[in-house]
Amino acid sequence: MIELSILLDRMSLNERAVIDETKDYLRISHLAFGAAQQIARLIDVESWQDVRVEDAADSLLRVDALFGADQGALIGPLSVVLQKPQGQENAVALITMAGLRQWLETESDARICRVASLERSFRSWTTSFVPWDAELIPQAEAPFEFCNPRRTVQSFGPSRSITESVGRWLVLSAEPGAEESSAFAEWRSVATAKLLPTLASEVLGTPDQLVFGSSRRVRTTISDTSFSHEHYLGAARLSQWIYEDPRAVDTKHTLASDEIARQLSQDASRDAVLSAVERSMDAAKRAYAFVLQEINRDALAALSDLRALVTEEITRISTLTTQLATAIATALGIGVSLVAARVIFDSSPLLIFALMVVVVAYVTTVAKLGADQIALSEKARAAWRDHLYKFVATSEYNRLVDDPAEMAAKSFRRMRWLGVGVVLSTFLVVSGVALPDDVVDRVAQLIQVKSIGS
Repeated sequence: MIELSILLDRMSLNERAVIDETKDYLRISHLAFGAAQQIARLIDVESWQDVRVEDAADSLLRVDALFGADQGALIGPLSVVLQKPQGQENAVALITMAGLRQWLETESDARICRVASLERSFRSWTTSFVPWDAELIPQAEAPFEFCNPRRTVQSFGPSRSITESVGRWLVLSAEPGAEESSAFAEWRSVATAKLLPTLASEVLGTPDQLVFGSSRRVRTTISDTSFSHEHYLGAARLSQWIYEDPRAVDTKHTLASDEIARQLSQDASRDAVLSAVERSMDAAKRAYAFVLQEINRDALAALSDLRALVTEEITRISTLTTQLATAIATALGIGVSLVAARVIFDSSPLLIFALMVVVVAYVTTVAKLGADQIALSEKARAAWRDHLYKFVATSEYNRLVDDPAEMAAKSFRRMRWLGVGVVLSTFLVVSGVALPDDVVDRVAQLIQVKSIGS
């Protein structure tokens, strides 16, 4: 298979063949008769699910027809079509460099890529690239996922012109000497071309028309896609630094794009852009460090305000609890006084009952207003959580804010239920004392009759 791969790559380079390779088939077209024979001699028919030859008249022939007595009847140019056998799930086998290039341009979810021209394996964050005869070992999950550049870079063309994952184009590990193979060089060129748009602020139409910067916008066109290893390293390091942290991706991307634009002139050359990308890493990191200082300063001020807010809220809930306790105690005192007034001074029953109703209404109002204020505070705190204090981790926010406020609210709720019991008992006692005796007797008889009937 490796000999076939070398022959096909040479033919493609010398424009003796046009190659179209996918995961399922390999088609070599525009072949002269002698070139088709060369390919046929290297094909092991048993290794393919189907092998056929096509001529210009769309006649389908077996491979041995190239060496048969009727070979003169073939009408050139010829095509050789090879159907690949069913491979491992989430794996793809590529024989030619053209096939590798075509596959890299697609958004395949294959985790393993077997390449005939690859001598040493290497691995990106999403895919393992291994030699043809290497053992296929399931790839372990990447340590984390990078942010999607399509959410950061503005595109005025098809959204798919920007790669969905920079992890596919970042080397995670490589065997010694893997960078020297032609397959890695092909992958590196495609990877650099895919990473450069992720550093721009805008992509105009096609991935080679880039705009860098926000305040000072610099437009460039990168048409030559032959990149060196140094070019790839510069773009890869900057992309990894930008997209590895979801919380800082927007800030880092803006700083890096502005720094690249600062070093460029309008319609800068490809080499100038690549040189600016390589030099912008340190400057962008220094700018981000200054931003972090400002953010930390603002965060400290916000945390100080948050502490004052929590303290104020707990104090307010404590005040509401105290007011409710005072109302309950007042209701209990008034209830005892009304009972004493009824027993000692034979006060008007209706007046005593009316006063007790007012006391119950007062306690109920205090409890209701307190509960409404606590509910309003909880709703406002939840609404402003994501706007002002998103930088605070959820566990820390719960520990610093929600838990203390909830403890204070629980104290109020316990006092409220205690007040319900005390005020209801007091109301029943006062009502029993205040009501006329005949009413009390009638109520008692009614209760007795119902108990006997049941």
